[in-house]
Amino acid sequence: MSYPPGTPDPTDPDGSRGAGDPWATPSGDQPTQPTPQPPYGAPQQPYGYGQPDYGQQPYGYPPQPGYGQQPPYGYPAPQRTNGKATAALWTGIASLVLAFCCGLGITGILPIVLGVKARGEIRATGGQQEGDGMALAGIITGAVAVVLSLVVIAVIVLALVSGDANFDGTTQTRV
Repeated sequence: MSYPPGTPDPTDPDGSRGAGDPWATPSGDQPTQPTPQPPYGAPQQPYGYGQPDYGQQPYGYPPQPGYGQQPPYGYPAPQRTNGKATAALWTGIASLVLAFCCGLGITGILPIVLGVKARGEIRATGGQQEGDGMALAGIITGAVAVVLSLVVIAVIVLALVSGDANFDGTTQTRV
């Protein structure tokens, strides 16, 4: 049994075995043990600079937060896309498609309202949210859908007023 340095060994009455400095480098009269080599097939450290193991951060880089964790103090939070901006873009695209279907593109008012509200919220957060481009695209597609819808409605009304519209299922051609 060994004892910490400076503690006398109770089994050594004269203290001759622990007489030297236990932290001193070994002298030439003591045999030194060679460093054991790793077994065959064990992973070896590559020559040159060592790479960190998989899943470990390299030296000098802060640790990355896990799923659902907040970033460490002093690092900016990841930016989030404004939900109204995304909704403005999707409803703007849908209203463009509906603009050619009996003037249903008049629903393009919805992406215009959503886009204006989203841009206001994005500016109010001071860079904490993104999606300004999507909100602008929603405003533009909504406005184009409203204009196309008004044109389609005008064409339908003109066709009804001029008498060119036929709803009885037969086709007539003027010769």
